[in-house]
Amino acid sequence: MSKSTISAKVYFFRNERGLSQEALAKMSYTSIETIRHIEKGERIPDLKELVTICDALNIQPDDLITKKESDHFND
Repeated sequence: MSKSTISAKVYFFRNERGLSQEALAKMSYTSIETIRHIEKGERIPDLKELVTICDALNIQPDDLITKKESDHFND
């Protein structure tokens, strides 16, 4: 699980859903600073954060942590 891949995917899914960082933070019961640090690749979300972010984005944790051939995200 690469920080850069997770950060790119969180950013992608958040924007695809038209959410601001603030909206995602509220929906995932975390802080906007946490979302910013994750999207900048400065930290990897812990398990609880990962699950709540995925719930807020209506995706599976697997969508963030696994690399698929169809992904266009850089490691």
